[in-house]
Amino acid sequence: MLFNPNIRWLSLRQASAYCPLGQKALIRLVKAGKIKGGQHGGTQAWFFCRGSIDIYMESMCVRNQKQEIENKVVEFFQGVK
Repeated sequence: MLFNPNIRWLSLRQASAYCPLGQKALIRLVKAGKIKGGQHGGTQAWFFCRGSIDIYMESMCVRNQKQEIENKVVEFFQGVK
């Protein structure tokens, strides 16, 4: 599914289709303050800021890269005795 880059807010279904996170994970991230979103008062429907999802996913990539580098450094120094 292609997403219109002009649409800032996504429904729960749209957000879970947009990124590799499930619906429950998205809700947990909003409650933890990691991404922007909330519930619409009248219907209790969830909505999510697409930009904050992008920023969160990018931060996860950077963390994973840093962890890989740290692991390689540790492996290297374990081999040096």
